[in-house]
Amino acid sequence: MIHLFFYDLVAMPGSSLNPQDQLDAALEAVRLGRLAEGEQILKDLSRAAPDFHDSWGHLAHLLVQQGRIEEAVLCYQKVLEIKPGLPEAVLLLGDAFYSLGQHDRAYRTYLQLKGQPVFESKDLQIRLARCEPAWRLLLQRGLRKLPELGRVLVSPGFYCALGRELWLLPRSGSAIRLVGLKAYLAFLYHSLVREKTWHFPLQHCDLCGGNRFEVLFFHRRTKVVRCLSCGLETAERKPPEGQDVFSGFFEREEIIVGLEEEWSDPALIDVRLKSMKGLFRNLDIDFPSAGWKVFEVGCGQGQFLASLVRAGLTGAGIEGSKALADYCVRKYSLDVNATSLKALQPATANYDLVYTFHVIEHLDHPSELFQKAHQLLRPGGYLFIETPTLELDRLPLRNRLDEKTGYANPEHMHFFTHGSLAPYFPRYGFDLVGTYQYLSNGGFLGRKQDGLF
Repeated sequence: MIHLFFYDLVAMPGSSLNPQDQLDAALEAVRLGRLAEGEQILKDLSRAAPDFHDSWGHLAHLLVQQGRIEEAVLCYQKVLEIKPGLPEAVLLLGDAFYSLGQHDRAYRTYLQLKGQPVFESKDLQIRLARCEPAWRLLLQRGLRKLPELGRVLVSPGFYCALGRELWLLPRSGSAIRLVGLKAYLAFLYHSLVREKTWHFPLQHCDLCGGNRFEVLFFHRRTKVVRCLSCGLETAERKPPEGQDVFSGFFEREEIIVGLEEEWSDPALIDVRLKSMKGLFRNLDIDFPSAGWKVFEVGCGQGQFLASLVRAGLTGAGIEGSKALADYCVRKYSLDVNATSLKALQPATANYDLVYTFHVIEHLDHPSELFQKAHQLLRPGGYLFIETPTLELDRLPLRNRLDEKTGYANPEHMHFFTHGSLAPYFPRYGFDLVGTYQYLSNGGFLGRKQDGLF
């Protein structure tokens, strides 16, 4: 929970604690998972010091986290009674209205920030565009799209895809109410006209093979659906090999240069290594162990694999981007081939560990990772996977719209939770022997079943 509100602190009448001390006690209770206790402290504080807007603001945050949006609205409104026009409160009140499906009220609330510096921010402009009245959107932008629309009207595939979306409207209603009519119209434009995702076939669930789904979310070209049999969340239409490979995103020199600093950060490498060490330590295995043979799927620029090689391990890997694979070879002299999982044909099963960081969510068929890892590993070898594992459907809208870990990430083809990724391991011949959760990311360690370590 983040402090977004500020107050000139004075001691509360009849109390040896000033409001900030009691607020800190409430936040500590929430941090420790004692939500009811934290909520009660905030409510008591709000009654005892009704003009302390910080307590009202944090109470609103806590209610939003629990999905109690209507109660949160009342708290944000109380903040604005005490501090009229406070930008943070106006912004979050608009978000609350939007989460309730009251898009017109959200739009009018955001407009109250006009004339303030925050009004020009990218985040606020995205919010305004998201809940802009549909009639205004069609009037201002529809005419400009007519030439582009004319080019797809000659394709039978367009009519089939549009007809299907119209037929599914009753089942899509809750998702449309969540994201807003404007966002849904934008999805129709991007998926049917601009990017023509109807070229990509509809697929059965990668985990269980089911073919019945519920619609969760719309964002630009992507419709996110959830399998009604196993709960796996996925983009409904996925390009072969995934969006980033299909688009050539990582073949662009400016992207590679831009990511070099982030991927080379010693702190990132250290966190990843410590996470893996912790899982192996629980199995009484010292990692990294000199002499191990490791294989990385999705090497990126090769920084992590290079660190393992320097520690005495023998390493190899694959990378879907030729430009990134060439970078690994050129800078670190690594044994990295530019190929996809689908094309990979393991010659022998002699690796001790196959691992991957933030790759599986990009794959059109995550099951291929498990199949190829099983072929690469010796009996008793290990498969390690780290991927975002937020339960997005239970989080506030702003989390779902996050372009890194939310449904709005255009490169992510699957959106895993612990409950939807863990079943892959036994299904493809692995015992799940360890997991962790670190911020938004989950780590999973499996051991190949057909042998002992």
